[in-house]
Amino acid sequence: MSTENFYFLLKKNDSILVNNISDEHSILFLEVSNKENKIITNQGKKIRVIKETDKDYTLFFISECKSHLKSNKLAISDANSILKRAHDIDEIVSHEKNIIKDNFSKFTHNLKTLCTMSIQDIEYFSPTGSTDDFNISKLSDWKIFINELDSSDKDDLAKTLMRIYKNMQHVQNDITVYEYLFNNVPVQKKTSDHSVHKVITRCVLCCASLLLEKGVRIKIGEASWPIKVDYASIQVALFYIMDNIIKYSKPNTDLTISFHQDRALKNTTVTFDMISLFVKKSEEEKIFDEGFSGSSSINSNMQGKGLGMYTSRKLLDENNAKIKFIASEKYESVFLNRKYGNNKIVITFN
Repeated sequence: MSTENFYFLLKKNDSILVNNISDEHSILFLEVSNKENKIITNQGKKIRVIKETDKDYTLFFISECKSHLKSNKLAISDANSILKRAHDIDEIVSHEKNIIKDNFSKFTHNLKTLCTMSIQDIEYFSPTGSTDDFNISKLSDWKIFINELDSSDKDDLAKTLMRIYKNMQHVQNDITVYEYLFNNVPVQKKTSDHSVHKVITRCVLCCASLLLEKGVRIKIGEASWPIKVDYASIQVALFYIMDNIIKYSKPNTDLTISFHQDRALKNTTVTFDMISLFVKKSEEEKIFDEGFSGSSSINSNMQGKGLGMYTSRKLLDENNAKIKFIASEKYESVFLNRKYGNNKIVITFN
């Protein structure tokens, strides 16, 4: 479609998107009806004037092209082509906005959890009340505060600071991973050897306080060999898994983490064995689908956004690792009207 002697104004609702019509020609549309297609004479020149509307879009079309003056069908076709392109661009923009929105939601999911954990830790040592409460509290003078703490409180404070430190490391990992995504940096290019035991325990210990508050005992096996992964993205993936375990584990049970190296297949398997909310066998694979919540979590009003396990699998795939969920055949116990079963999360690093 040639743009020689061809002008148009494209509006979406009341916003002008494109306009290359001169003031001289814009007068031609003052008396145009809702839909128009006609040839007029303006200052001795024949001009085709078209007005087309399609949903939210309005097109004012002016052409002095001989082909448009000669063929009504061609003129209409070119006008509709402009409207179609506008719709196509709109759909692309809308699609990209949704992708950004989804990525932002995934990004903030971890950050909110990490910030909440840090705030809870700080509040344990902070006054809860008015400014006056703060002024008369031990926190008004940190030296006095530290000196008056007994040894057990100092131990708790040290552990709290360490948890906050680890939480901030996870925040940094989240930001690093999303910088990869936004800048189209393949995770595979960032992989290197890391101790599998350190990779797992670093994330588990960051979340340990929340599990211990539920009475969940953590039992971690031994491993002395490396795996090739991108450390930052693996920590983010593991945090989503741990967030899931924290939320759905039955109180006063065990979380057992074991390691197995298969030298023949050159892979490492890490298994998280727990008593957690019952999952149907038919839902084992579905829990990794975006937006999916299991029937037990819905019935217990414990469902989330269905982003955690989905994002975890995506990040593990980027690291050439596979994850699967193995549910128990039937529920084993009931607590607070919730069914619980012996479930396993198995990650295989290749």
